[in-house]
Amino acid sequence: MFTQRKFPRHDIEIPVSIKCKNAATHQRSWHIGVTKSISVEGVTIEADSLPEVEIYAIVEMLCFPKQGFLFSSIPEPEPVKLAGRVIWQDKNKKRIGLEILTTE
Repeated sequence: MFTQRKFPRHDIEIPVSIKCKNAATHQRSWHIGVTKSISVEGVTIEADSLPEVEIYAIVEMLCFPKQGFLFSSIPEPEPVKLAGRVIWQDKNKKRIGLEILTTE
C-alpha cells in the first residue's frame, strides 16, 4: 500500500551507480543508471543492466551530480553516497523506486 507523498517529486536526471547490499554474488556488482525523478523521500532510477531485486532489498547508491545551474556555487561537485530500500520495480521499463534511508 502506497501512502500519499509529503514532498514534491522533481524530474531530474543524475548519473548514478547502484548495487544491492545483501544480494546473491552475481547481483553485487555496480550497475550504471540515471535518476528519473527525485524527492526528499525517494528516487526513481532507470538502469539497463539492473537485475531483478527483491522488494525491501537495501541498495547502495552513488550519485554523480553535474556542475550546472543547480550547483553553480560548487566548482566540482563530489559524489553523494546514499542508501535506499526498494519499494517497487518495473522490469519492463528497467526502473526501480527507492525510499531513501540515509545520506553521508
